[in-house]
Amino acid sequence: MSLMHHFTKVHQKSSARLLPNTVGSVYSRMFSP
Repeated sequence: MSLMHHFTKVHQKSSARLLPNTVGSVYSRMFSP
């Protein structure tokens, strides 16, 4: 059970780091001429 908890924590950290990159790339694609 603790392993699953550790995996969820790592996944949350990685997705939290991945989300701004995705939003930034989408914004740059939208606003690029």
